[in-house]
Amino acid sequence: MTTPRSFVAVNGAWAGLGNRIRFTLSAEAIAVAEGRDFAYVWPTSPGLFEPAFTELWDYPAPRLPWGSVVPTVTEHRAHLSRHRALTDLRADKQWVVLGSSVLHGDGREQSWETHLPNLAPVPAIQDRVELMRSRLPEHYVGVQVRAAPATHPTTLEASPVSWFISRMGELVRENPRTHFFLSCDDPTAERQIGEAVPHVTTLPAKGAYNTIDGVQSAVADLYLLGGSTHLLGPYLSSFVELAWILGGKAQVLENSVHRFDPGSALHRHQPVDPTFRPPASELYVRNPVLVAWDRFAARRAHRANTSTTS
Repeated sequence: MTTPRSFVAVNGAWAGLGNRIRFTLSAEAIAVAEGRDFAYVWPTSPGLFEPAFTELWDYPAPRLPWGSVVPTVTEHRAHLSRHRALTDLRADKQWVVLGSSVLHGDGREQSWETHLPNLAPVPAIQDRVELMRSRLPEHYVGVQVRAAPATHPTTLEASPVSWFISRMGELVRENPRTHFFLSCDDPTAERQIGEAVPHVTTLPAKGAYNTIDGVQSAVADLYLLGGSTHLLGPYLSSFVELAWILGGKAQVLENSVHRFDPGSALHRHQPVDPTFRPPASELYVRNPVLVAWDRFAARRAHRANTSTTS
C-alpha cells in the first residue's frame, strides 16, 4: 500500500489575519497542483489570536490541532540558509511547512488571490457588510489605518495618522463630496481622523483586538474596503492588500510609499529552507513565546553573519 503524499501548512502563532490567509491559501493551491492531501494548523489562543478560520469563512479543508505536527521546512527569512523551492523536495512524502507568507510552487498552481474571493464569509459577517453597505454612497474611498501599539514600527513610521489626514484632505479638496469608509485599529486615531476629515463612516461595535468579534469585524471591514473606488492603506500592510484583492484590484491602491495601479502585482517569490529543523520537543509548536524567541535569535545571528561578511 502506497503512503499518500501530504502537505501541512503550519501558521505561526505570531501571524495576523492577512499573513495567515495568504500562507494557507497559497499552500493549499500548491498541494492541489502537486496532488498532495492538504491540511492546515491554525493556532488560536485567548489574547493572542482567537478565531478559527471557520469562524470567519466557510473553509472545508481539514484543520489539525496546534502541536500535532512538527514543522520540517520554513519559508521565514530568518531561517533561510540557501535558496530552494518546495518543488525540489518532491521526493519527500510529507511537507510540513511553517510560515506566514505567500508560498510558490512551479507555477502550475492556481494563485491564492483567485481563491480568496470565492470564500464565503460566515453569516454574521455577511449581515454586517450588507447593513453598512446600504448606508454608504455608491462611490466612496476606503481607508485602512494601523495605529495600535502592536503595529510594526516601520508601518507606524512610514504611514502615520498625519499622512492619512493629509491625503484624505487632498481628495476632499479635489471633490468636496468625497465620502470615506474608515477601518482603524486604534480608537484615538479613529477619533482624530473623524474630527479632521468630513464624511467619514466606520463600522460600529467592533469588538476587542484579535477576539472572535474583533476579527469578524475586521473581515467585514475587508469587504467594505474592497467595495470602494479608491484605497488608501498603510505601508507593509497585508490587510489592505486582501481588501484590494477582494475588490478585484479594480481601484488604485496607495500608501505613503507606493502607488499600485489596478491589476498590479504585489508579491515576489519567497523561497523555502529545507534545512530548517525546529527543537525536537513539540513544546516548540505549542508555545508561541519559544517561537518568537527562536525567530529573534535567528534574525540576530543573521545580522551578525551579514556584518562580518560585508
